[in-house]
Amino acid sequence: LQVTRVDAGIAIPSWALNTMLWSMAGNFVSDVKSAAAKAAEAGSPWQQRMESDKDGFYRELIQLQDARSTATSAWDMSMLKRKWKLSPEPMDSTPPSSKKAK
Repeated sequence: LQVTRVDAGIAIPSWALNTMLWSMAGNFVSDVKSAAAKAAEAGSPWQQRMESDKDGFYRELIQLQDARSTATSAWDMSMLKRKWKLSPEPMDSTPPSSKKAK
């Protein structure tokens, strides 16, 4: 998990942030899907790498995929539609030597 905070200098409405983040997430998923399709194309360098599987990474991924395919519950988009809330104020991480005297 990674958290990044940016001070935009103005209050950005939550609907604008949600719209932007859902758009970015959708684009990311689309890019991953198209990359996976390219990797599976016959003769692609990625397909050759997957077949050689020098360190067993792809074998483990296949085991994960098989385990998921036998799961009793199907994927549900509601897993992603949760309320997210960050703490209202980030903690001050400025070193004491860099803080201005009051």
